[in-house]
Amino acid sequence: MKNKFDILYKDLPNMHSFADWYRNIYRVDNDLTALDVPGPDGYKAIPYNECIPYIEEVEAVLRQSQLPAGSFIGIKTVTSPRFVFWFWAVLKAGYNALLLDPNASTNQIRHLLVESDARAIIADKDVLDPSEVPASLQIYSNIDMSPDWSIQLIQEATAASKNQRSPLERAGMLDDKDRSFGNYVILATSGTTGSAKLYVHSGQTISNQFLALAPLVKESDRWLRPHDQERSIAILPFNHILGFIVIFLLCQFFENVIVFPKSKVPETWLETCRERKVTQLISVPLLWNHVARGIKAKVAEGGEKQMSRFEGLIDWNIKLQKRGLSLPPFLNKILKDVRAQVFGSEMRLCCTGGGRVSEETLRFLNGIGFFLVNGYGLTEAGIISVERGKKIQKRMDGSVGSSFLPDALRLNEDREIEILTDYTHIGTMRE
Repeated sequence: MKNKFDILYKDLPNMHSFADWYRNIYRVDNDLTALDVPGPDGYKAIPYNECIPYIEEVEAVLRQSQLPAGSFIGIKTVTSPRFVFWFWAVLKAGYNALLLDPNASTNQIRHLLVESDARAIIADKDVLDPSEVPASLQIYSNIDMSPDWSIQLIQEATAASKNQRSPLERAGMLDDKDRSFGNYVILATSGTTGSAKLYVHSGQTISNQFLALAPLVKESDRWLRPHDQERSIAILPFNHILGFIVIFLLCQFFENVIVFPKSKVPETWLETCRERKVTQLISVPLLWNHVARGIKAKVAEGGEKQMSRFEGLIDWNIKLQKRGLSLPPFLNKILKDVRAQVFGSEMRLCCTGGGRVSEETLRFLNGIGFFLVNGYGLTEAGIISVERGKKIQKRMDGSVGSSFLPDALRLNEDREIEILTDYTHIGTMRE
């Protein structure tokens, strides 16, 4: 196993593209577990070097299309191993990735395909609505591929694509003979308050994002340990900036394990955490509020007196933590048992982002002893900050911490936040 700090401090400064990362991760001698995948006969661990044939099979299908060099290909799939194989296959085939929400409406998908001038979309059969794709030209499908990983590739004929050159060709960034490894990813905003906006990130800016992690790792061992494989459960969509950076890429770049849950039901997520020894859980406030309510309901089954005692124990634990002290062992065991019943005994990091989490949830879960921190990021700017201090009061207050890099944020005279990092998006896409 590679020392994770060697990846951070020695390898990372030399990583400037997705091609660099792929070569560094997907080595034929890398037999570490990459993916922990549920199936009818239980979980199956897929090592990094056993992912390579799946990626190359999909790559071969994509190359059949003969799309213009550097074309963007939409990826529409639920959070699953398919995303991992398809993402790297798109880039390895010399194309670039447009990450699509599998739950988006037909109109939203059409808008994103046209806005990005995407030339194709690969999708699960169960998430593809033919009406989303205007003027479908051809479907490529590798019938010899395992049904679990098989794809549909539909060439997209938008009005803009009548010009056969890709957006990157038209921008003078490459020519049609350049079939090198793809290096660009488009992430879209949710579009809940209007049309979704598309932001382009490059392999370089993504690498810069992870270089910014160095100060975080120095201050906290919750995110990365030199000789341990973290196990992160994938319950966030990978088309979302939080899921893409903090679960998918963080695990891949540092050769950790992505654990996929058995289903979309929150109770099975907790079961998966317990059974598969998950160490990191990154999610949105909805989950944390759900977990807090579930624990309270369970304790309340013992009556008001038990609930009152439990709340008193939490308050006492918080007061002691503020003073740098611990509960007596017999009382600490009560909270330790509660934590083990919820997420298992291996959980080391709980992180929330993507919205406001209630102060009561933060107080309750941190008081039980979960290390629950709040972070902040934007589709156009990546992950900007996360609370990493050991002081429980800051975690309970919902602090998102200071920026990873010094002087990376400032308030201008119009009271707007200016982000001064080298890992913001490199451009936007529009018709």
